[in-house]
Formats: sequence, structure tokens, C-alpha cells
Amino acid sequence: MNENKEYIDSQIDLEMEKEVTPISRHEVEESPFTVVGNDEGGWVGTMGKYRITEQYDSKEDCMIEVGKITWNRIVQVLILINQIKEVEDEQ
Repeated sequence: MNENKEYIDSQIDLEMEKEVTPISRHEVEESPFTVVGNDEGGWVGTMGKYRITEQYDSKEDCMIEVGKITWNRIVQVLILINQIKEVEDEQ
């Protein structure tokens, strides 16, 4: 039993020693969107706390995608606004 605990403790120590790159946020100009992430974990486009894109390897690619005005993006924004309004109405 004690041997198992030592193994788990050593694994926890190894995990905690790993260097973690902090996540950063970058606002997309003239839009309600933000690109969130880092180069190790990838980048996603968000609107508030809601994710609106798939994950991208580079911040630049994600910012280009978020900046595109497509029907899909318009529908996403309308759905999010509706969800936010529903939450506010419940409170």
C-alpha cells in the first residue's frame, strides 16, 4: 500500500514539474470576438464564455477565421445572444 502511494506521489511531482505556458487572450478588432489559447494547446475563437470555432494551431489562422463574416457566424452569434437572454430571464 505504501509503495503505491509513493508511486502516485512521484507521478504527481512529475506532472507539477512540467512547464505550463499560460493561456492568453487577444481581442479581434471591431468585433465581439476574442481568440484564446497558446501555441502549445492551440487557439479557439470565443464570444464571451462561448467557443465559436474549432481549434487552430496558430493564433493568426484563428483570428482570420473569426474575422470572416459568414452566414454560419451570423447564426452562431444570434443563437448565443438568445442563450444569454434566456439565462438573464431565468435570473
